[in-house]
Amino acid sequence: MGVQAIAHRQTIPRELVHKWSIDEVFITDFSVTSDREMLMGVQLPRAHSFYCEYPLQNHQPDLALLVEVCRQACFVVAHSQFGIPVEGNDYQFLFQELDARLADEKPLDTTRPVNAVLESTVEREWRRGRVLSGLLWNFVIRVDGAKVADVRIRMTWIKRTTWREMRNFMRKGRELPIQLVFPEPPTTTVSPQEVGRVNPENIVLADLALADDVSTATVRADIRHPVLFDHPIDHIFGMVQLEAARQLALATISRRTGTPAAELEMTACATSYTSVAEFDLPTELRARVGTEDDPAKTYLGTPLTIDVVQGARPVSRFDLRVRAR
Repeated sequence: MGVQAIAHRQTIPRELVHKWSIDEVFITDFSVTSDREMLMGVQLPRAHSFYCEYPLQNHQPDLALLVEVCRQACFVVAHSQFGIPVEGNDYQFLFQELDARLADEKPLDTTRPVNAVLESTVEREWRRGRVLSGLLWNFVIRVDGAKVADVRIRMTWIKRTTWREMRNFMRKGRELPIQLVFPEPPTTTVSPQEVGRVNPENIVLADLALADDVSTATVRADIRHPVLFDHPIDHIFGMVQLEAARQLALATISRRTGTPAAELEMTACATSYTSVAEFDLPTELRARVGTEDDPAKTYLGTPLTIDVVQGARPVSRFDLRVRAR
């Protein structure tokens, strides 16, 4: 991919990345380099209420933040390069698959703004008839020329009118009222220290039960959260599930190793989203620690598999890696 000057002076319009809040936009610029490639400017926050709760410590970037950056990039590509209209907010985008891993061992220098360049390549297209309905992206994130992470995302989209019809059908089949009434988020006894957090309002787990074989928890989804729920949505979407899986993984490995959760980090995540998670059904997570079967991945840390379910229905599966910082 050719090198071009990418600016980091200001963020792009928030509508392009499906955000209501300007301060949740991380992309600063973009330039199309071929019919399937694009370069984007990114400024990673040095302090953030959710992604960077330890702002004075130089360390690897939060993998969840890098996934969010790439998720925003998906929207930029779909709207700006592939012509999916942004006006009217007429399309529902759906997260299908994710594969992300940290690539560079070097901590970031957070004594100055962290400007990154995001390389986007579309690997595959999906169509319904002749209508484009999904893409598979490969992203590489670089800071000062060094690779920081590789991220692969598959998303699909449909017209919102069709999505509403599908959701009505889903909720009827699940014996739920068509009109969603958001339940009160469950209270939790989970402490920030158990899941590597500082602010208790960033805890998305309840009913945490750690064990040698299977650790479990339930998702605590609070629609008032200004980052996880920047705007109204009718389901517990992928980034909330990712954070819940991350918190359960850190708590599980902390218990096994005695390392404080704040000194652990998620280094890799492979995810498949298989069904829509409802707010008004209990959402359970089940974590199992795996064994290393690939010497090339040892540096990424301990593998875990976390299944997210609602009753007997699978929602998603996360294959994560966790290591000490």
